[in-house]
Amino acid sequence: LRNLCAGSRATQEQLWEREAPAAALALARRLIEPLLNGVPAWLIGSSAEAVECACLAVQLIGNSAAAHEQMSAKAWNLLFPDGFLALLRAPLRAGMRKPPLPSLVSCVAMVIQTCLAKSALCVAHRDELATSAAGAVLVAKLMQHLVDANKDVMLVEDEQERGTAMQRQKTSSSDPKDQEQIDPQAYHWIGLIVEGQCASEHAESTFEQRGDII
Repeated sequence: LRNLCAGSRATQEQLWEREAPAAALALARRLIEPLLNGVPAWLIGSSAEAVECACLAVQLIGNSAAAHEQMSAKAWNLLFPDGFLALLRAPLRAGMRKPPLPSLVSCVAMVIQTCLAKSALCVAHRDELATSAAGAVLVAKLMQHLVDANKDVMLVEDEQERGTAMQRQKTSSSDPKDQEQIDPQAYHWIGLIVEGQCASEHAESTFEQRGDII
């Protein structure tokens, strides 16, 4: 069904008429309940299947909105802010899957970027993300995921390298080649969101209250 949503515009319109995206959101919200304990889902058996299905449900929504600006606007109205925030309610690492499978965060970020890039109301959506309290929380969660993911890698590297001067220098390097990205798809989609906010002159309003997180 997710793959069908990436097909013809007629198929996507039929799915919206039958409220399939709303059903997919409801399903994803139920599936992430086991993740609230914060354990990476792929380590705890049946919860891995929950994340798999939740990601498929979120991708279904994104695919159903990707081909038409009106459907992208519908997807934003369906998900912002409560739907997006509900999907990110669990600890962000809990939605991680074994690379290269996308994490729940990366799937949510993909839908956000799709709406911001393709919706007929994309300017209004960027304003909401930049100026509303809910938008502030949403941006903060996405930024925190990037920080925490990279921090974990750096801590592991530091432990493995036993803290010699040369190794510490490598660990703290700002060169992306020296720092593995645990969730590269999330980096990609969140990077596009940030880039779009900056390009549309929403940088100050989006990030002025989040310097401590970034």
